Amino acid sequence: MGKVSIFISYSHEDEIYKDKLEKHLSILKRNNVIETWHDRKIVPGEEWDKKIKEELENAQIILLLVSVDFLSSNYCYDIEIKRAVEKHEKGEAVLIPIMLRKCDWNETSFSKIQTLPKNAKPVKNFEDEDEAFYSIIEGIKIAITQLQKRKEQNIKVEVATESADLKIFHKIKSECDTPPNILHWVGRQREINEIDLDLHKVVFISGIGGQGKSGLASHYIKEIAIRKNTWEFWDWRDCQEKENRIHTKIISIITRLTNGHILANQISEATIDDLLDLFFQELEARKIIFVFDNIDAYIEFENFQLIGAVQKLYKAALTKNHNSKFIFTCRSSLNDIDTELLTIKLQGLTLDETKELFTDYNLSLKNEDVLQLSEKSYSLTKGHPLWLNLIAAQVRRGLDIAENFIKGITPNSNFQEDSLSSVLSNKILYAIWSSLNDKQKTLLMAFAEIVRAETQENLSTILSSELNHNQFTKAFKALKQLNLIVIKSRLDEQDTFELHPLVKEYVIHTFGRVERSKFISLFVNFYDNVILILKPKLNSEQPLSFFENWTAKIELAINKDDYKSALVTLEEVSNSICNAGYIEEYIRVANLLFVNIDWKTALNEEYSYFNSQFTKFVDTLTEFGKFDDASAYLTKYDKHITNKGANYIRFCKSKCHFYWFQNRFDEAIKLAEEGVALEDQSTTKTGLDLKHTLALALRDTKQKENIARALKIFLNEKSIENILQESDDNFIGGETYGNVGRCLQYNGNISDALICFKKSIKKLKDPMNKGYAYFWYAECMISNNQIDTALWFCKQAYIIWKKLSPIKALNVEKIIKAITEVNPSLLTILERSDREVENYCYNIITLK
Repeated sequence: MGKVSIFISYSHEDEIYKDKLEKHLSILKRNNVIETWHDRKIVPGEEWDKKIKEELENAQIILLLVSVDFLSSNYCYDIEIKRAVEKHEKGEAVLIPIMLRKCDWNETSFSKIQTLPKNAKPVKNFEDEDEAFYSIIEGIKIAITQLQKRKEQNIKVEVATESADLKIFHKIKSECDTPPNILHWVGRQREINEIDLDLHKVVFISGIGGQGKSGLASHYIKEIAIRKNTWEFWDWRDCQEKENRIHTKIISIITRLTNGHILANQISEATIDDLLDLFFQELEARKIIFVFDNIDAYIEFENFQLIGAVQKLYKAALTKNHNSKFIFTCRSSLNDIDTELLTIKLQGLTLDETKELFTDYNLSLKNEDVLQLSEKSYSLTKGHPLWLNLIAAQVRRGLDIAENFIKGITPNSNFQEDSLSSVLSNKILYAIWSSLNDKQKTLLMAFAEIVRAETQENLSTILSSELNHNQFTKAFKALKQLNLIVIKSRLDEQDTFELHPLVKEYVIHTFGRVERSKFISLFVNFYDNVILILKPKLNSEQPLSFFENWTAKIELAINKDDYKSALVTLEEVSNSICNAGYIEEYIRVANLLFVNIDWKTALNEEYSYFNSQFTKFVDTLTEFGKFDDASAYLTKYDKHITNKGANYIRFCKSKCHFYWFQNRFDEAIKLAEEGVALEDQSTTKTGLDLKHTLALALRDTKQKENIARALKIFLNEKSIENILQESDDNFIGGETYGNVGRCLQYNGNISDALICFKKSIKKLKDPMNKGYAYFWYAECMISNNQIDTALWFCKQAYIIWKKLSPIKALNVEKIIKAITEVNPSLLTILERSDREVENYCYNIITLK
């Protein structure tokens, strides 16, 4: 598709807005994406009415710059608007009204068409008009993308009707993080061209803090890649948390890739290796750009190699067969070479790019003053983008203020590149802080306590006790104009805001917890109110963003040293968030709590839920494969136990589970026996059911004497005859039948094991456990050399687990493949429908 033709309809009274819009469209024009036309392009001698109508007919996108002057113009209203609406309704063009100034437009013929900027907020009402035009350009780019898609498919642009939805869609889907807005972008063309060549599967962008790593990635996906029809969509993941969350992020990506066919709770217990196998299996040949921003927590600083889950993701992205692009950003460079790897280390902007940046700010200065200021700033900053933007923001306050600011920081600018972030935090940001008034300082300190980006409306509400609406609005506008705030935008959502990481670091390191506690309390109170509303909907079906209201409150309570409140909130959300599949997020906040809390005080003063959450946390660490962490916490808990009471029994149960999960059965048995003996001596029962954990360890040794002891515990004074009798005992659960059957299977008593598994399948309600029963039944069939029946039951286990646990399904699939490779005649079983497989197994189970 060639250039998209854009017709701009406007009133001459709004020419200044039209010129600003043209300037913001310049990158799209420079990249040969669009061409614009308006009546100022009519050349002398042309018949203006004829030329306007001709250009209007040829236009693919029509922009109406709406104001009271525009609506009062007879030619604009009777000719241009009328024809533009007709073309839109016929699907011949996309009509986009752009609100410049407040006016009564609700009764116009285009009132049902979605406007720009978002929420029909007039450009004039924006504190920063660049922000308004940024939003407008984002919407126009989406319209261009949709036009290109429709052109390829020969489908007309849909008409916007009563829903007031502009029938163009954002390529960004929900459930990924939001990249930062870049209002003033210059330079980096060489880097963009390298990324855009598509010669590498992986791009690694490094550079010191504030050098523009996130900005480059954001600009590429939102400004460059989005207009290329080769990319399906982009996916942005913010990894700047100190705690590892890659497991959670990969799960979220898989859910997104599969459009929800694979949910978080189905794969939450999978290892990172299994998740990556599933991820690339689902990715296949699709072309998607994945950005993992700020992965500094995953870098090893001695050899500058990636570590942990990110290292595995990085290696898989390099070696797996796929057509996607993976972009990583990090302050440290990566010490690695690969033909599929493009490494980019960002340096400062050039002098010409610095001049372009200052010009882009539209400063109210003479050109020679702007150029002189640019040269002085470049010499001072070595082209560091964040520092340059901070200086440009000072110029907005007045040339004298900027000159004094530069003069004040000049003695501090003799630095090496690696120390620049430190210089910024300790010197430059101090100079900016000193220039703020009390209200601005209050807002900046509050901003530093945000644990996730928030809307302006929420921030105003949270801080209403400290700043009234007018004070907040003025302070907020000032901090934005000083480039201290990062703006994150999506077309279908309200903008959210947070501090630049270096600015946040400065505030947190400068002010102690006592000084910050007031602001932490304000955010805690806000999340308390949010949670109060959301609590009735708390269940395992919710997305991660829902649970983050709880985890945000927990983090803030920890920051305030309010551990009792953090424990109560963690207890409230822990089961739901884990059952939903966001186990790593639970581990992250629980770890934050147990690292910071005073254990001696918590145990002596018997903090509510300390013990229950400790057990939940350590068991979750164990099942998640974080054995070193689990062991360290168990050792710490043991040291704080002063007697062999209930807490010691709790310790025995968790450590027994820890040993059992790693197949260290002898150690598990020894500790569990000690705990059971202590509990049997006491008249007080803990209700921790340590005997069941002991039985699991005994059973899985596969030793006859141990299996006999395990059977005794599982039977709970019932006899094998009761279990095996023909009629089902309503007082025996499916889990008991399954555990007894497993013992009998290990003892070689296959026939009785099969009876138990049949009863287990019939009584079990939990589909995951039912999958185990089908699979164990299949193992018994293999032992009996009844391979065909085994394959049916393997297939049934696969069908169940494919919906609930794709990783387990993959493992069963390997067994199915092995069976059919040896017995190719059985391949016809795999062709049977799910219903046929279920019916076959049901008939076997119910057969007397």
